[in-house]
Amino acid sequence: MYQRVLDELNTGSDAVIPVLPVVDTIKTVDAYGYVTGTPPRSQMRAVQTPQGFEWWVLEAAHRRSRRLPPEESEKITDDAMAVEAAGRRVVTVRGHMDAFKITTPMDLRIARALYAAPDSSAA
Repeated sequence: MYQRVLDELNTGSDAVIPVLPVVDTIKTVDAYGYVTGTPPRSQMRAVQTPQGFEWWVLEAAHRRSRRLPPEESEKITDDAMAVEAAGRRVVTVRGHMDAFKITTPMDLRIARALYAAPDSSAA
C-alpha cells in the first residue's frame, strides 16, 4: 500500500490517499438523531493511512486551515481534508483491509488477536 501511494506521487499527483469501499450502510442524522438521508455506498470510501502529499501542498493547506474561523477549521479531520478544502485534488489508490486504524480499545484487542506473536514457549 505504501508503494501504491508513492507510485502515485511519483506520477505527478500532489495528494494521495489509500481507500477501501464502504460496506456498511451509512446514515446522516440531524441534531435530534432523526435520519436525514442515506448516501449511496458506491460513492463512499473509508480512508486509510499512509496518506501522501507533496510537502508544499500539505504546508499550504495547513497554513490556510489556521486562518479559518474555528467553526470551519474544527470540521477538518485529516490532512487530506485540509488539502481538499484548499481546493486541491486528492487522488485515491486501493487500500488494504489489514491497514485498519487502531482508535478504540476494541480496535486494539482485534489487532492483538490478529497479529499476536506465536508463543515460543509452546515449542
